[in-house]
Amino acid sequence: MLHQIPDSTERARLLAVVEMQRQLMEALCNLPEAAVVDQTWLQGVWPGLPAAWIKRLWENDKGNRATWIATIAAANTDDKQTIRNMVAEQLHFAELYHNPPTVRLTKHDWKPTVFAAVNQLLKSFYDPYFYKEEGFHNPGGEKFHKEHFIAGFTPRVKICPYTDNIIQDTKLDHFIPKDQYPMLSCHPDNLIPCSTDSNSGSHKGTTAPLDPDEADQAGAWFHPRWRNAVGKYRLTFPAGPAPQPQVVFEALAADDQPRLNNMERMFGLSEFWGGFLDDEVQIIASDVQGLLQFDGKQPTEANVRACVLLCASQQRNKIGKDGLAIVKSFFYEHIAHTQVLLDQIIRACVHGT
Repeated sequence: MLHQIPDSTERARLLAVVEMQRQLMEALCNLPEAAVVDQTWLQGVWPGLPAAWIKRLWENDKGNRATWIATIAAANTDDKQTIRNMVAEQLHFAELYHNPPTVRLTKHDWKPTVFAAVNQLLKSFYDPYFYKEEGFHNPGGEKFHKEHFIAGFTPRVKICPYTDNIIQDTKLDHFIPKDQYPMLSCHPDNLIPCSTDSNSGSHKGTTAPLDPDEADQAGAWFHPRWRNAVGKYRLTFPAGPAPQPQVVFEALAADDQPRLNNMERMFGLSEFWGGFLDDEVQIIASDVQGLLQFDGKQPTEANVRACVLLCASQQRNKIGKDGLAIVKSFFYEHIAHTQVLLDQIIRACVHGT
């Protein structure tokens, strides 16, 4: 949400997987109650796929997929209509971010046998074993799996859109969790490249960035593609007794403040960024000292402030390219206009420490 996420060049291929899921759900829901299906029936759902691939889908994972498909096929008419509605809602999830929204996502109880089968079957298309080892055959015969999708982001996503930190090991986050909304398990607009930490249970995890009971379910939330926070806030650093700098998001428009608050809480940005800033005054003092020496200037208040503002400008130019450039750029501006911090840097420059 802190950055705009580009499309992967492999987007269309992943949408083809979503279409496979949709076709399967539609075919199952079109069956009469108590219908019985087999591998031959499944081949008819996707006639263009190799029979060997269909056979593996039917048999692997200890036969669970065959069981799930058979369970849904035998479901009653009312349950199948519920499944149809679920598929339609979730495939239009982009409309949550329209103004006003034109879709609502129903929060289902996935415990009943039929709905548990739907949930598990749809998610199994993303399952690491099936998705990577089996892959999805294209007309040319080659396999496509999620690593291809990650590699297709152009330019490559190097900075986490949730924390602004450098991505060491790219993960794909289901922005709207697949456990609750399984038709989005493979949707390219729901798969966000991010860092391992931001996708962990201690941060976003499986928390749904929605308010299910509100008329506008996504009204208080940003989205990395359709409603991001770029250019919609500033950071302030109010003084106080806290042992580390306090970071506060202030929206430039009132409607964005709840979204900023939710984003900050979900990823713990104030605590994370504040802890990082503990040593930043010393770091920038060293940078300012180097700039002054290079230009042959004295550490006067005006010269030091100008160097700090130059560092802030340099960080703004690095946003999306270097880790934590967002908070650095705002914090450097804060230092330039906060006398006690500016004096600290001036003293460091004068004494060479």
